[in-house]
Amino acid sequence: MAPINITGLIIILAISCVEGQTQTKEGVEIEIITPPPSLECQGIRKGDWVSILYNASTVEGQYLDSTYNRGRDNSTIPEMYYFAVGTKNGVTIGLEGACKGEQRRLKMPLSKWQKDANDTTIVYDALVRDHVPVENKHRLMEFWSLDWSSDGFVDLEEIDGALNRDKNMKAMLEDSFGVEGMSDMLMNMFDRDGDESLDRDEFFLMHEAIHPEKAEVPMEEEDPKEQAGKKDRRRRPQKVEL
Repeated sequence: MAPINITGLIIILAISCVEGQTQTKEGVEIEIITPPPSLECQGIRKGDWVSILYNASTVEGQYLDSTYNRGRDNSTIPEMYYFAVGTKNGVTIGLEGACKGEQRRLKMPLSKWQKDANDTTIVYDALVRDHVPVENKHRLMEFWSLDWSSDGFVDLEEIDGALNRDKNMKAMLEDSFGVEGMSDMLMNMFDRDGDESLDRDEFFLMHEAIHPEKAEVPMEEEDPKEQAGKKDRRRRPQKVEL
């Protein structure tokens, strides 16, 4: 018997999980239109938060619903529109295991998408624009609450505001690190791309680091004397709480 080419088998299995693959699950036909950027990504699970763009129509092409014509000037839905993967229906069945950036085409009876509907077959094209695992939902809520400007970033002024509102957290951090100016220190530690603000992933790392009971993230120490010499990077006048 000829030896089995393990490398070739792995390649074949990987190809079978990419574009064009079709499977049927609980009455929902699932076709991968655009594969995930990585086969090692964490797919959608029950309880996760997901943001998608979709078009829904009958197989004959009759329009049913779409996210592409909502908002002004036919713009798509707002960036921060999310839904929780909870109730089991045709969409959540079809998107289970999908990753951010993946696009799937689902075919299913209309009744699997809408209650009290008939069994007309529909086509539901969905693009997973964002995916937040259930364990990060509280961090996403914290990120939104700090992002006062709603620009998708948390800057120094917004970190200042959060620490000033939570005096106990501020005191605990200053005692732990033995320095003042925690906002600058946190920005220096977690602003990995040097743009003077924290994107969501950078904020998640910071949140995990200052909540050691939930996660531990290695942090590099910086000389407090160097902290004192940092320029003032706050981009807007401080807000005054009434």
